[in-house]
Amino acid sequence: MKPEVRKILTKLSENKVELAARKPQALLKDAKKLNLEIDKAKNKINKVWVVYEKAYNEWQQFLRTTESSAEKIYTDIGFTMDALADLGVDFTNVKELGMAQDIVDRIEKDSKSLRTLYGKPL
Repeated sequence: MKPEVRKILTKLSENKVELAARKPQALLKDAKKLNLEIDKAKNKINKVWVVYEKAYNEWQQFLRTTESSAEKIYTDIGFTMDALADLGVDFTNVKELGMAQDIVDRIEKDSKSLRTLYGKPL
């Protein structure tokens, strides 16, 4: 054996260097397994996404309905204030009217910020 070859073999055995190769069948099996895992994960997230999309749309509809109801109450508060004023009653002394207006103001403010609380589905 040539001294250069002996030197290389000695160096390899000292450093315990191993050259390993996997069989193509094993690589294919692992690739298929990984692909199956990806498909399962995609199916799982797709099912959740469909539920999220439905809930998001229901949430947006709820907020639209809430805003519409709040606007109606706000309008009714205005009519009630006008009616009380026509009767000569100081509507600022009607605490329920002020409390209702405060609640409606908070509802309108909250509903606007709640619209962007959750991300819109694609």
